[in-house]
Amino acid sequence: MCYHRRTVYSCRHNGWARRVRTCNLQKAFLDGTFSKECEIMNAHPLHSVKVTIVCQACAKKQRKTAATLSKIRAELKMLNKKVEKVAKAQKEKASSEDGSQVSVCPPWEGINDGESQPATEALKGKRSSEDGSQASENASWVGIDDGELESISLNAVVMNDA
Repeated sequence: MCYHRRTVYSCRHNGWARRVRTCNLQKAFLDGTFSKECEIMNAHPLHSVKVTIVCQACAKKQRKTAATLSKIRAELKMLNKKVEKVAKAQKEKASSEDGSQVSVCPPWEGINDGESQPATEALKGKRSSEDGSQASENASWVGIDDGELESISLNAVVMNDA
């Protein structure tokens, strides 16, 4: 086993440098008396250097992850602005039509992800409250196609004073 210089990165990967000391097997291969080259690399602690940077492969992965994350954050910010704009427009439209109060639920409340129930199912059986006012639900979904918002309508509960 030949001894090589080694660089230990902060990501715990190793970088191998030139050979410091050749073993007898490698010497025999270089002389032509042995048919196989030495394939075992070993590092002595005196020839190992620890550095506080990450290796090139990990740095490349980190750059790619950071770029993807920034794109996702930008898309989410744009989508949130569009949802807020549409929610505001729906709220103004509903209040101008009836004069009734509209309470807009968050857009994720009506999504059925297997853990929660949609807002329409949660409202079943709760059609009238203690004070006699009626509740009705408007349930629809946000549609996204190729990164563009197709149609938006949020889950809303309209309380009509009776």
